[in-house]
Amino acid sequence: MKIRISTYLAIMGVAVALGGCIEEIPLDTTDQETLLVIEGQITTDAKPHTISVSLNAQFVQGQESTPSPIVGATVTLFENGRELILQDLQNGKYATPDTFRGQVGHSYFIQVVTPEGTTYQSEPETIVAVPKATGGFTRYNAEQNEVDAFIQTPIGTDSGENYLKWRAEGEFKFTEASSPNIKVCYTKENIDFNNLSIQSSEEVAVDFLEEQFVVSKSINFKFFEKYCIHVFQESISKKAYEFWKAVQDELVRTGGIFETPPARIAGNIFNVDRPSERVQGYFYVSAVDTFRIFVDRADSGNPVNLCRPFPPPPDECFNCLLLSEKSTTVRPDYWEP
Repeated sequence: MKIRISTYLAIMGVAVALGGCIEEIPLDTTDQETLLVIEGQITTDAKPHTISVSLNAQFVQGQESTPSPIVGATVTLFENGRELILQDLQNGKYATPDTFRGQVGHSYFIQVVTPEGTTYQSEPETIVAVPKATGGFTRYNAEQNEVDAFIQTPIGTDSGENYLKWRAEGEFKFTEASSPNIKVCYTKENIDFNNLSIQSSEEVAVDFLEEQFVVSKSINFKFFEKYCIHVFQESISKKAYEFWKAVQDELVRTGGIFETPPARIAGNIFNVDRPSERVQGYFYVSAVDTFRIFVDRADSGNPVNLCRPFPPPPDECFNCLLLSEKSTTVRPDYWEP
C-alpha cells in the first residue's frame, strides 16, 4: 500500500525531519500540552546513529508548533548490559561513534536524563536478521510525472513471522556543461520524507513479495543522466511494526475528526518515575539489507537537462559541487556505467 506519512508526523511532532502539507482540522486547542519527543534508531550499518530529544507544544493558536531541541541531556545506549554515553551534538541530537554498528541478536534500549534530572527510558528491542532482497524495479507514472520504486524480497521465515520496513535515499549523476576541467558529480538526497512502507508476514499469504512499494520520486533534471534509488530493507520487531501500522491506519482513516488523535498513538518511551506521563516518539532497532535500483533517462519520461543555452544555465552547470553539500566528484564503486 502506498502511504503518505507527512500529515501524521507533522501533527505528532516526532523529530524525524519529515514534512508535507497538513490538512487543517477543527480540534479543540484549549487543552494545550507540551510533550517530550524522543526518537531514534540503531541499525547494523556502521555509521553514527542519532537519538533526537525535543519538546513539542502540540497546538499554538490552532497551529502545530516546531519542536524545540533539548541540549545538555545525558543520553545512554544500553547494549546487552554494556553502556555507551552518546555525544551531545548541541542541536537536540545525540550520536554514537562513527563506526558503531548494531549486532543481530543483541538487545538495546536508551535512557535519557534531561537537564532537569528527569529520567526517561525506552523498552528494550532486539535486532533480528533481515531477509536479503533479490530484485527491484521502477515504474514511470506519466500522469504524476514520477517513478514508483518496488522491491522484490522473501518475507517468510522459519518462525513464520517477519516484520519489514523500507527506507530510501536518492543519488544522481551530473556532468558540467563546460569549464576548463569538466567535472562529474554524484549527489545524494533524501527522498523518503513523504512515504511509509511496511509489511508483515502475518498479513500476507505468500513467502515472497513480488512488488512491494517503497517510494515515489518526482522527475526532474536529476534523472537526465542516471539516477540511483538506494533501498534500505529493515527487519523490525513486532512492537515497532504495530506502532507504524497504527500510524498507517490513522492515515487511511476517512471521516472528520480523528477517532484517535495521532499524538495518542503510544510509543515505547516512558518516564521512569512517572509512567503515566505521555511521551512521544519511538526507539527501534533493525538489521539492514541495501538494494540499489538504477533509473535511466528513457525509463523516467526523458527529462530535459538543467544546462541548456536558454535561459542562461545556473552556476551549478559550471561547478557541480554547488548542487549540494553532499555533492562529490568521487565516483561510487557501485555506480553503473
